Amino acid sequence: MMHRLASSSIVVTYISLSPYLTLTKHVHAQLTLIQVTSVRMLSGERVLTASHDGTVKMWDVRTDTCVATVGRCQSAVLCMEYDDSTGILAAAGRDVLAHVWDIRSSKQMFKLQGHTKWIRSMRMTGETIITGSDDWTARVWSLTRGTCDAVLACHAGPILCVEYSPSDKGIITGSSD
Repeated sequence: MMHRLASSSIVVTYISLSPYLTLTKHVHAQLTLIQVTSVRMLSGERVLTASHDGTVKMWDVRTDTCVATVGRCQSAVLCMEYDDSTGILAAAGRDVLAHVWDIRSSKQMFKLQGHTKWIRSMRMTGETIITGSDDWTARVWSLTRGTCDAVLACHAGPILCVEYSPSDKGIITGSSD
């Protein structure tokens, strides 16, 4: 069977043994629909969703309920990463900051500042976060220090996706240029 996780204006479907689910808590106070921009599966039948309302929410897929708002940004969240082994959550978007939380202790670790335009993509690998932005740069951040270790200015347009290659320890970026 497939799960169907819907949060207002977007539906996410994945294969499972349970019936369809509809998640409906990403709704603004005025009952306007809020777009979900990113979804991550956690262990233990939990899902994280990020949305244009600036929140990252955790859902129980068995009961179709939002169990917690685990992160909150000042503006729309466009991308997120989560490490299930450490409980570290990173989310970024229109507020040009990369927010980092330890959701197991419910504490924000860092607000990573440096980009000047929207952050559209991120990848977390070990103690490092890589972000890609509309400011035409990718940045490499230390999760232990909360600092920017490198700025990669290699495109003539917004960086829409980033990836890390563990085999050669390289950073791959994609742009609209």
